[in-house]
Amino acid sequence: MNFHPDNCECFFCTTTVHAGFISTRIAGTDGVSLETLKLANVLEKQGIKSFYFAGELETPSQRSYLCEKAHFKNPPPQPDEFASDVRKSFGIKDDEYFILQPTRVIKRKGIELAIELDGYVNTKAIEQAKRVLKDEMYGKHMVEHNYNVASRFYSYAVLEQKLSGVIQSVAPLPQLTCDNQPAKNPKQNAQ
Repeated sequence: MNFHPDNCECFFCTTTVHAGFISTRIAGTDGVSLETLKLANVLEKQGIKSFYFAGELETPSQRSYLCEKAHFKNPPPQPDEFASDVRKSFGIKDDEYFILQPTRVIKRKGIELAIELDGYVNTKAIEQAKRVLKDEMYGKHMVEHNYNVASRFYSYAVLEQKLSGVIQSVAPLPQLTCDNQPAKNPKQNAQ
């Protein structure tokens, strides 16, 4: 761990670090909003101030820029030539809702697994799904197992620990104690 004295004049100790979050909405209890605020909280504990830009906000007003046009409730532009026949191609009628969630296919998200899901929806998978729905104990066991796995690898504490390590490797900041006071350098304590 890199410790810097209180009077350090290095780049990392004299530079203010900020993070910016841009979204259609950072408000309510949707996944994006909750994850954004969770990440901002971890960054704040590391001394990194967060700023927000969105069409709807429930964030500190002094660090937020509200742009109502950015909200997803505002109608998108009319389809261009590329998208003009998408409803017809998918057999979607004009009076039917068509919701498209654009996403990037990147390895860590595992999107390709969802795309390949058709190959796994077979008779065995259907029977397992039926068992989960019919057998309450089996369902509870599955939920408990999945919760324990998720807690070990995807919990807030794990996120905070991993992210703190990444931040420290990129921009070492003084370690803070739970009362936001700089931690003592163990070498200084030995003197």
